[in-house]
Amino acid sequence: WVRLQKCPYCGSSARQPLGINSETGGFICHSCGKTGSFSPLKEFLGVTIADRVLAPVPEKKRTTKIKRPTIQAINDASESLLEKTDFVDFFNSNRGINAQSLKEFRVGVVERRGKVFQQIPYIRKGKPEYCKLKRSWIDDDGKRQKMILREPKGAESHIFNIDNCIGSKKVVVVEGEEDAIVLSQNGIRNVVSLPDGAPPSYRTKKSWLDDLERFADILICLDADESGRKGAEALADTLGRSRCRIVDYPLCYAEDNKSQLKDACE
Repeated sequence: WVRLQKCPYCGSSARQPLGINSETGGFICHSCGKTGSFSPLKEFLGVTIADRVLAPVPEKKRTTKIKRPTIQAINDASESLLEKTDFVDFFNSNRGINAQSLKEFRVGVVERRGKVFQQIPYIRKGKPEYCKLKRSWIDDDGKRQKMILREPKGAESHIFNIDNCIGSKKVVVVEGEEDAIVLSQNGIRNVVSLPDGAPPSYRTKKSWLDDLERFADILICLDADESGRKGAEALADTLGRSRCRIVDYPLCYAEDNKSQLKDACE
């Protein structure tokens, strides 16, 4: 695909919204939804103008080779978790994730810095890219603390569970890996999770956004807190409002009190 810096029809410049298929010449703007063939687009722009607005091909940067995690190491960590009934019971009772799903997504436990971390592998095109390590605890003041690591350090971010969405034109986007696992466990297989929560904006290009370009129907299902709502709006603006819908979580009632569901897991 060739990207234009700005859509000539709607004027949007969010993430080079208008893409032209280099093989067919067809185009689509993910901001206003305009589609068509290359000939009327070229006539609309004028050949000399089109030559100027086509995005330049960026030079390839030299990257340091990063040692990826191995499937064997990931499987070993997964087996280690499944052997610990207290961990399996925790996921089942607190997040609704059963042992079968833990095994399918190869959720594991590893020890780092003398502490036990939950490990979630990120697999893309059948190969492990990196593992996210998470740990939470209650400090002396009664506040919950979190620590998140990435192995290997410096690995490029990717969408979680993107391989299970191959061939689908519709996708559900959630904020956390556990949310994605729960929805998949309940039959919604074409679900992905953002790699680093819900950022308030996407002004800085994030390479993993390219994996969402293929989808024509995107259901954004981020958390119901303020950061999740802002992140959902920003993601819809970035990907194009014409193909995005944002989930509004319902209220649930219990003994005359009401509370709002906070995430896809609930």
